[in-house]
Amino acid sequence: MIRGLQYAQGFTDDSPLTGHFGYLYNWYAFKAPEIDSDFFHDKTVDLWSLGVTIYMLLCAVPPFRGDGADLILNKHDGNVEFGPVHPSDAAQALIRGLLQVNPEDRLTIEQVLDSEWMIEADDVLQQYDLALTHCMMQDWEQR
Repeated sequence: MIRGLQYAQGFTDDSPLTGHFGYLYNWYAFKAPEIDSDFFHDKTVDLWSLGVTIYMLLCAVPPFRGDGADLILNKHDGNVEFGPVHPSDAAQALIRGLLQVNPEDRLTIEQVLDSEWMIEADDVLQQYDLALTHCMMQDWEQR
């Protein structure tokens, strides 16, 4: 029986939370790379987190996988791969623009608002209506 929810992940008395989607440190993915290595940062760290959030909403998994040091290395190499659901080209361009390792290369909020994905209807998203909800419910049912 499910006792409660934390970050949309169910847990039971004999199965405590281990992190999102079975990874122990997935919250690191939301933290921009410059925070890992530099005390000083600006509002561009929020744009990184926005990119991670959009990725997770569209793909149902975190953009960078691994635990601890592996996750940090994976996000610092800047290679963003998509799956299991593959969003439209416009969504991928937006996410890649937000998940730039160098904060100076990251999209600005104005560029996000003017991006094709924010303005045009997304045929792929409409095709996979509620893809995230479906994947999360399957994950929940398996637990």
